[in-house]
Amino acid sequence: MWKIIIYMLVLLSFSEARWQGIYPLYHYDRASDFNLEEGVEYLEIRANVVYPWKKSHRVLFSTDKTYMSKMSQTLQETLNALAPIDNRENNLYLEHKRNSSSCRIVYNAVIVTNKDKIYKMNTIQDIRSVLGTIDTEGEIALLLWLHDYENTLEQYRRTFQGFEATGWYQPMIGEAQKCTNREYKRYFDRNMNFVMEVELRKEKSNITCVRWMPPTLLECR
Repeated sequence: MWKIIIYMLVLLSFSEARWQGIYPLYHYDRASDFNLEEGVEYLEIRANVVYPWKKSHRVLFSTDKTYMSKMSQTLQETLNALAPIDNRENNLYLEHKRNSSSCRIVYNAVIVTNKDKIYKMNTIQDIRSVLGTIDTEGEIALLLWLHDYENTLEQYRRTFQGFEATGWYQPMIGEAQKCTNREYKRYFDRNMNFVMEVELRKEKSNITCVRWMPPTLLECR
């Protein structure tokens, strides 16, 4: 009987782990911030701007800001010349995907192995597969960012079921309107797969909001 009680207390204490603040993703830019799967040396997430007459890309995030400077010129040229994967399976930042006759945005991830092999990815599941066990704050920040591109995350904690995260966001319709700040809690399983979101409270504001867009999207306007 006592063993069962002690076991339950241990589970309860673990599920109520202390909340921790988390830095914006750009703070985690060293190789030591991530434990990538064996053989994977580098991961980046890029926004590909696709015009009818040219293609370009911008790196939004990378696991090692110094890695490019250590690459051979041949590998750099190959990496820069990659064409994006653009198909219906892509689930990276669908809310921000812009299509027009003159410009499109396609989000991809790219990894480089220790044998200088390059692989392209276009789903959150692909990126999750190269992170292995989620055991660093950088990996947590990356996965929260992938699930929460536009919103503001403030804190997270591990639970027996997985992870919880809280933050604020300002849902808007159109380009500008009065802000409504909403505080939410998001639940993830142990593999950082999104489970559900619960709205905690909301506050109306007299401030006019303008929808934020990544710099690459501004090029499509």
